[in-house]
Amino acid sequence: MTHSDPFFTTQSSLLLAAVRNINEFQFLAPVITTAASQTTQRLVVVLFSDVYNARGTHWHEVQRLLTFVYLQASMIAQQQGKNLLDVDVLIRSLDDSTATTEIALAAESNSVETVFLAQGDTFTVTHAATLPSRIHSITIPLEYPQSISPSPISDKPATLYPVVALGGTFDHLHAGHKILLSMAAWVTKEKLIVGVTDTALLKNKAFKDELEDIETRQSRVRKFVERFVPGLEYDIGVISDVYGPTGSDPNIQALVVSHETISGSNAIDAYRKKKSLPALETLVIDVISWNEILAPGDEKALKDTKISSTAIREWISNNKHANREPGL
Repeated sequence: MTHSDPFFTTQSSLLLAAVRNINEFQFLAPVITTAASQTTQRLVVVLFSDVYNARGTHWHEVQRLLTFVYLQASMIAQQQGKNLLDVDVLIRSLDDSTATTEIALAAESNSVETVFLAQGDTFTVTHAATLPSRIHSITIPLEYPQSISPSPISDKPATLYPVVALGGTFDHLHAGHKILLSMAAWVTKEKLIVGVTDTALLKNKAFKDELEDIETRQSRVRKFVERFVPGLEYDIGVISDVYGPTGSDPNIQALVVSHETISGSNAIDAYRKKKSLPALETLVIDVISWNEILAPGDEKALKDTKISSTAIREWISNNKHANREPGL
C-alpha cells in the first residue's frame, strides 16, 4: 500500500529498487527521502542493476549512483537529527533467478520491519511479495517514471585487480567510508586488504573519548564489505603507519584513496619505489559532505562540511552532554 502518514516510523527497513540504466537514478529521490525520514535506526538499500554482473566496469557511474543514494539519505537523516542512522547501499544482479533470495536474505539478516518500494517497479514488487507478512510494505509514488532502457555497455574492458588495498580509521563507519570500501571491492578480483588505523595513533583525535575500539572498527568494516561483494577474500588488519601492507606486499596492484588522502598515496608510491616494489594503480574517490560532492582543493569546505568521523564523534559528545540530567 501507499503510506502517507508522516508520523509513521520503523526501526529497521529495506528499500528495494531496480535501476535499469546506471545513468538514470534520480527517480529514486522520493523513495529514499521517505525511507530515510521514516526509519530510525537502520536502512538497507538494495539496488538491482545489470552492471552487477560486470564488476570492474562503470567506475564513475557506480560511484555516482552510490554517492547519490548515500547523500540523499544522509541529508534527510541530518536534517532530522538522526546523525547515527545506519545506511547501507548494496548492488545486486537484475536477475529474476536470484532476486527473491537476495531480498529474503537482506530482510532476515537485518531484522527488517518495513520494505519501501517504488511505484511501478514491477521487478522488486514481484520479488518482495514473497517476504513474510509481518514485514510492512510501503509503495512510494514517483515524480517521474523509471528508465526502461538498459545501462550502456562500457566502452572500456572490465578492470579488476587481483589484490586491492585501502586504509583509514573507519571510526563510526559512515557514508564516505562505505563509498570508499564499496568502490574498492567493486574493482577487486580476489583479495581486498583494508588497513584500520591502530587506536594508539588516534590519541590526538578530537573527541577521542567517543572513538570506537579497534575491534569494533574492524568488525564493522568486515561485515560491510562482505555484504557488498560476497565471496572475495578480505584481510581486515591493523596498521600502525601510513604504509601498512602497501609498504611490503609486492602482490598489491591497486590503492583506493579519497581526494583528501592523495598525499598519503604519494608517500606510499615513493616508499614502494625506494623498496623496489611494483608501482600501484591509484584510484581516487570523491569526498562528500552532508548535501553535496566537494570539489578537490576546497580545503575549508572539506574541513567544515564533509561527512566525517570527527563530526559524528562531536555530535555524540554534544548530545550525550545535552541529555545528561542536571547535577549529574
